[in-house]
Amino acid sequence: MSAFPKHNMGAWVEIDLKAVRHNFRQIRRLALEQLEPRVNRDVDILAVVKADSYGHGMVEVSRVLEREGCRFFAVSDLNEAVSLRLSGNKRRIVLFETTLPGQAPELVKYELTPSVCTMPMARALDRYARRARKKLPVHIKIDTGMGRLGVWHMYAVDFVRD
Repeated sequence: MSAFPKHNMGAWVEIDLKAVRHNFRQIRRLALEQLEPRVNRDVDILAVVKADSYGHGMVEVSRVLEREGCRFFAVSDLNEAVSLRLSGNKRRIVLFETTLPGQAPELVKYELTPSVCTMPMARALDRYARRARKKLPVHIKIDTGMGRLGVWHMYAVDFVRD
């Protein structure tokens, strides 16, 4: 016999994808309003859909946002990125977490945008991208003082140059 009574009630969440679409449109409108008139109006909004879109459903939310013109998505790691790519998303997908050199073949294969903050990772990506005759965009993560992750800001320019 359990010390806790059984309950028939569970937890659930209902996601209104029309609200997601509306919110994206509002964010895009506000971003464009902040630009000076002579600035290029071709603005990308990075939609962070990591952790299953924070429980909202990464694939479903991404599809709605992609139909709205979103061209740039962010996930946490390689598994999320590959899942999003295999769901049919053809847009740019950036990984917030750094990846290891051994993951370079998958990053190139799925045309993902990794966060890079070490030369071994940069070299591995270069090597596999050259073999595949592809150019792979990267996000260079710079540590501006938090001490968590990234190239220390004092060395960032040299890192990018190298």
